[in-house]
This record gives sequence, C-alpha cells and structure tokens, in this order.
Amino acid sequence: MSDPKRGLVPLAPLALILLFPCFACVADELGRTGPDVRRGPWTAVGVVLVLAIGVVLGGAGVLAARGSRLIGSIGGAGEVVAIAVAIGLGCGVLVESQALDAPRDVPNLAWLQRDSALLAVDAAREAGKPVLLDFTATWSPPTLRFDDDTPEHARVRVEASRFVRVHVEASDDEETIVRDLLNRFHIVGVPALIMFDRSGREAFHLEGYSSPEEVLAAMKRVE
Repeated sequence: MSDPKRGLVPLAPLALILLFPCFACVADELGRTGPDVRRGPWTAVGVVLVLAIGVVLGGAGVLAARGSRLIGSIGGAGEVVAIAVAIGLGCGVLVESQALDAPRDVPNLAWLQRDSALLAVDAAREAGKPVLLDFTATWSPPTLRFDDDTPEHARVRVEASRFVRVHVEASDDEETIVRDLLNRFHIVGVPALIMFDRSGREAFHLEGYSSPEEVLAAMKRVE
C-alpha cells in the first residue's frame, strides 16, 4: 500500500521557494500607486491566477499532510513539473500585463537648449502653449538620479509632448547665460523644473529630486 503522506509533503519547501517570486510579483503590482499606475484586465488576470495557484498548492499541502490518498498518489516528478509550469505561467501573465497596460505610443522628445530659453518662453506665451523649463547639472547627485528616473519615464514623456520643452545645462554657474537664467527664474538648487501655463504664468516650481509621479501630477494640472 502506498504511503498516503507521499506526494507533495516532501516538495513543500520546493513549492514555497518557487511560489515566493509569484507572491512577490503580486505584492509589487498591488503596491504600485500614483498617477502613473494604470491597470488593465491583464493585470487582474495575472494577480488572480497567481493567487489561485497559491490557494491550490496550499490546499494540496494540507491534504497531503493529513494523509489524503488522492494527493498522496500524485507522482513526485509530475508535481515538480506542474508547480513550475503553473508558477511560470502566473509570473509570465503578470510581466506581460505590464507591457499590455503600458502607453502604446511614447514620443521621442526634442528639447530646446538654454540659448533659446527666454525666446522660447515668450514665444510659447504668445502661442498659448505651456512651457516646461528644466535645469540640471552634471555634478549634482540628485540630478543624476532625476535624469535616470523622470525625463525618460514613458508617461512623463507622453504628457510632456504638449509642452514647449527647454533644457538648461547649468553645470557651470559662472557662465553668464547660466547665471542670468538662474537669477531670472529664481533657481536655488538643481535639478529644477518650472512649468508655465498657456498664459505664461508660473504654475509649478520644483527643485531637488522629483519622482515621475510628482512631475506627472504637476504637468496634468497645467493648462
């Protein structure tokens, strides 16, 4: 007679090891908040699938521990394959959901440079367009972090496409043009983002590191 406790019981540690990344994916997905987060139906499918896998495996483990003949008769090799395939499928759906729910068309943005900053701000006001004025410096750690996280963020780029965009390289604040622009726009530290609305009024003045969520929320409020 076969041992009723044979089956998933010896594989419990393996199941937990394989299942942990799945629940980590779910926790990461559900923990994402802010204006950048847009969840679609595929995200829901992935989350439900992974949680269902966890419930099934947990229930099977309990039944095996209690001596279920049905669970105990399952072959060890088959269990490993089933667990690996199910968990891989769940994680795959979650990963794919991120691509399916992401922006479809992300523009490649061109930025005007500091030499044309003042003219661009004035021209945008006359044309009734909002302005995004970006100050950075290569020696600033917050700037390096900001450059990695925010300007190239997909949803930030999509929203920024409706702005007149001007980048001011302010690494050398002894340069006359840099000093004049820093004084003109009252910049104390970099990185800095200034947003002007269609009328030319300063709508937001952000200094220091700003996350993609913070910048996106501010841009959406600029008309």
